[in-house]
Amino acid sequence: MLPSNENSKGKVGQITNVLVDKKYRHLGIGRYMVEYLIENYQKDVGMICLNSSKEGINMYLHLGFKKKDDYLIYKNG
Repeated sequence: MLPSNENSKGKVGQITNVLVDKKYRHLGIGRYMVEYLIENYQKDVGMICLNSSKEGINMYLHLGFKKKDDYLIYKNG
């Protein structure tokens, strides 16, 4: 991807298949994993993209992801 106004670094990180076993959901485990990835890798990419299930979308929105077409993005800054 080339640098653009939307993504000045021209690099995109992608998060796929974040899944927490049903008996461990609602304990913050998924949120912790995604926060860790954002904190440790957002400096290397211009944006992070992902798709989400209906059950997970509110967590991503709460973490700062925005809806874009049929996926979610998180931009630096």
